[in-house]
Amino acid sequence: RIGANLMDLTPSVAYTTMAGDCVMNEVTTGGAVEGETPWQLTGPLAEEYGFFAVNRLKASLSLRYARILKKASTLYVKGSYSLTDATSGTMKGECRHCGNITIGYTF
Repeated sequence: RIGANLMDLTPSVAYTTMAGDCVMNEVTTGGAVEGETPWQLTGPLAEEYGFFAVNRLKASLSLRYARILKKASTLYVKGSYSLTDATSGTMKGECRHCGNITIGYTF
């Protein structure tokens, strides 16, 4: 903390393990009319489910800058990046990257 400014850097590592039989139920597309696409994309949905139904290792890093204002209110900006890697199953070696920026005000 420097005066009314705050800055923090937060690294994190997490491991998620799945137990039991993670089987996706049959997906219904709702019977699309010819020339229309189904409302549910079964291919990407099955791929995403396959990724989340296996063991995963996630590493992330976030940086936050905050400015303390009057009357105990705070204005802040936070940026973060995470990398999630599947460590087992059919998705072994597949990675997901996620970055985000948050601007907020607490009072």
